Amino acid sequence: KVTVADQSTVHSIRDIEIGTNGGTGEVSVSGTGGSISAAQDIFIGTNGGTGEASLSDRGNISATRDVFVGIGAGSDGTIDQTGESAVFARDAVIGSNSGTGVVNLTGLADSDYVNLTVSRNVLIGDNGTGTVKLEGKGAPSIYATSGTGEVRVGLGSSGVGTLSLIGDEINDS
Repeated sequence: KVTVADQSTVHSIRDIEIGTNGGTGEVSVSGTGGSISAAQDIFIGTNGGTGEASLSDRGNISATRDVFVGIGAGSDGTIDQTGESAVFARDAVIGSNSGTGVVNLTGLADSDYVNLTVSRNVLIGDNGTGTVKLEGKGAPSIYATSGTGEVRVGLGSSGVGTLSLIGDEINDS
């Protein structure tokens, strides 16, 4: 377990792997401005591993390329984030290839907005089990910012996906 506090950052010039290849790993970031970032990909609970990234007090998680959560048979991956939160990546894949992935982004107070932003695709339950829950003020949102970006839930013959957006306004545009 790695714990980072008080505006600190876990950053890699390549990939970040948390609980991969049959292992178990946990990274916890607390304090305003804390972050986990990778210049390439982030893997959380992949290839038979169990991984968790916990961020609190307006922390964020970002990858220049992709974020993979719960990918591969026997894999469990989780991102739990509280506060005004965001996940930024090119693609986000949550629960794929018989793995289980969970992303929970939760605002702390009435002023906390919550969003998940990718430049291309969000895949939730792609022949695996994926759950994404965004809860906060206003209209918690998922943004796929490129012209070809998609949000896809429950893909393939064994895909089970759940997407929950909970707020006091919902924007379906």
